[in-house]
This record gives sequence, C-alpha cells and structure tokens, in this order.
Amino acid sequence: MALLTAREVADLLGVHVRSVWRMSQTGDIPAPIRLSERVVRWRLADLDLHLQRLADHAHRTSELSRPSAAMRNGGAR
Repeated sequence: MALLTAREVADLLGVHVRSVWRMSQTGDIPAPIRLSERVVRWRLADLDLHLQRLADHAHRTSELSRPSAAMRNGGAR
C-alpha cells in the first residue's frame, strides 16, 4: 500500500500543499489516514480511484453536452 505525503499529493495533483489540505477538508479528495499525532498520509489507491471517477464523470458530462449528429447536421430530415 503506497502512502503519500501532502507534498507528494500536491505534486500529483499539480496544486500547492495548502490546497491539498483544503481539498481534503472540503471532500474534494479522499481523507488522509493518520498514522500518528504528527504523521498523516494519503493512500495512492484512494486518490487514483477518486481521480478516475472524476475523469469518468467529466467524460459522461461532456458527451451529454455535445450536440447529436442529427442536430449538427441541421436536425432530423
């Protein structure tokens, strides 16, 4: 089980470390696990699954917003 630091999560997501903590608090990324009072890590598998779900949702949403072939060709004839 791969565990990531906040810095590693930030690098993975392309955001600042403070954004990782904010995203965690708002539920935008999975919650970390606390290994001790001062050690917190994120499971890579949890982040991968979360990112895949976001990508799947974005793909479905973009397909729904795309006009159908009939609409692009001036409507059904």
